[in-house]
Amino acid sequence: MRLKKSEASVRARFMSDEDIPSLARLKKLRRLDFSSGSAVGLARITDEGLSRLSGIDLPLLEQLDLGHCAGITDAGLAHAGTMHQVSYLSLMACARITDAGLSHLMGMRNLTGLDLRGCDGITDRGLQTLATKIGWHRILLGGCKNITADGVARLQTTAPNADVAKDEVEWGYHAAEAK
Repeated sequence: MRLKKSEASVRARFMSDEDIPSLARLKKLRRLDFSSGSAVGLARITDEGLSRLSGIDLPLLEQLDLGHCAGITDAGLAHAGTMHQVSYLSLMACARITDAGLSHLMGMRNLTGLDLRGCDGITDRGLQTLATKIGWHRILLGGCKNITADGVARLQTTAPNADVAKDEVEWGYHAAEAK
């Protein structure tokens, strides 16, 4: 199936790294979703795909959803970090993301929303990194086993206008849904 140039939202769960350059013609793309369909199959995008994606001019891309993408690591976040137009990034249940990778996101000028739910590699130390960025609106942390209530409270103090949430009940719903 060939996408129309006017597509504003694309579900790309099964798009391979090699297919990423085909997105270059979608200049009106606002939302790119590699997460939807996680219950059906594994995402094919890896750090190499993120490298290719970061090199494409997608000026309107606001939301990048990489949830449940096992091929994304801290190295891939270095590429995502150059995508300054993105305002919302989901890394939900990306098991290979750690505190070290978060520093790559701090230069994303428009990034105001971050979903880290289910990322066990994120700790209170990673929250200290997030605290260095201003302008947060929402940070989701449910299911992050290595984040403490104190860490969340400290982040909320540095980002008083943001919704910083570590909702384990809500995360339990999503974790069950993904199975």
